[in-house]
Amino acid sequence: MIMSYIRSTSNPEELYIYGCEDGIIHVSCKELGGSEHSSMTLPKDDFEQLIKDYHSEKYVDLEDIGSYASGSSKLKELNDGSIRLSHDGQRVRMHLVTWEYIVYNFMCQHPEEFLNEVVERTLLRDEGE
Repeated sequence: MIMSYIRSTSNPEELYIYGCEDGIIHVSCKELGGSEHSSMTLPKDDFEQLIKDYHSEKYVDLEDIGSYASGSSKLKELNDGSIRLSHDGQRVRMHLVTWEYIVYNFMCQHPEEFLNEVVERTLLRDEGE
């Protein structure tokens, strides 16, 4: 079974992200501002944890440039409106809005995980008041 993380009829970055039964995520995209392609693979668990960590940090409105890590996989927001995903020396860069679409798409596919987080944060906030 192949799981697609992003689908778009308009795809100027030529970004493709998909997972296979082997638990590996494959990412391929055109370099921002260029014509060369980058590709990488990373563990599915790392990829999904990066999505969850990114969402969690954004939910609490942290304004600073974020850096997130899961295992040897890392996600770094850059000052130019892009985000860099890396794993074991492999890297791809995409527009931040594209990454946020991936996060949104994942949230839609796994609403229970994010609903639990919102409820938990609300309860903690109410206890502190």
